[in-house]
Amino acid sequence: MCMKPIKELTNFLVCPETLDPLYVVETNKLATRYGREFIILNNVPILRDGNPPNSIDINHSSNSVPSEIWQWMISQPGRVLFLGAGATNFRADNVFEVEYNIFRNTDIVVDAHKLPIRSESFQAVVALNVFEHLYNPELAAEEIRRVLVPGGEVLIHTAFLQPLHEEPHHYFNATEFGVKRWFRNFSNINVTVSSNFNPCYTLSWYVNDLLQYVKLILGNEERDKIANLTLEELASLWSQGNCGDSELFKILQLLPHEVQSRFAAGFQLSAVKESSPADKQISLKQRQQKLLINQAQWEKNYLNI
Repeated sequence: MCMKPIKELTNFLVCPETLDPLYVVETNKLATRYGREFIILNNVPILRDGNPPNSIDINHSSNSVPSEIWQWMISQPGRVLFLGAGATNFRADNVFEVEYNIFRNTDIVVDAHKLPIRSESFQAVVALNVFEHLYNPELAAEEIRRVLVPGGEVLIHTAFLQPLHEEPHHYFNATEFGVKRWFRNFSNINVTVSSNFNPCYTLSWYVNDLLQYVKLILGNEERDKIANLTLEELASLWSQGNCGDSELFKILQLLPHEVQSRFAAGFQLSAVKESSPADKQISLKQRQQKLLINQAQWEKNYLNI
């Protein structure tokens, strides 16, 4: 493991709640001048709430970073925050790798929704295949905007048509318009389909995973029935509107919910509101206040009071 020196990190680290500067107070502890403390574990500051981070096997390797993105990062004139870096196979002086757990090159453990980073202290932020795993992408986008210097750039890759993965922390598959909305407070927004998101990956990933699950649960015979369908035959089920009558539909309907949900076209939700006496009191108070406002407006308009 090769982490950045703690002294270098404290140039921009702040408390994730108050944004107060952090100082080394012990060999294994950071703190604000107001007494909020954070541990340093294996030379990595742990600056998020929740369960302690896991230490991932040093031999684990994540998906490789495209060379053009890596070259773009190291060419930046200032610091680069690599959000959700995973286990990289490279290091660069200007690239700071942050994660939710500790991988071999992790510099800081963070929550992307509360970055422990001084405002306007990074030239660029990169997040590859991270945003689909964030429960509030808009908040994370605003945090990125906060830590960037004026004119700083953000570069993300995020899921659209992808099966469920890394569950249960896979929350959003965003359209182009959804991604633009997340980053609507930025300028010069440009959303493209990079080569690693070519529609070929959509089809091959879905079909590969689906066939594996059908084989595992229903057996080779049912798997082969699906595998032998042509793209033309599949397309006709949609164009002719007879999906529900097809053998394919009936086979997939036999899969349990937890498998169907990995590939489903959508979800149905039903839920119940549990009310309490306090809820009712608040609701009644709000209605009374609205009535008083309406009455005052009526008197002003018609009685000249």
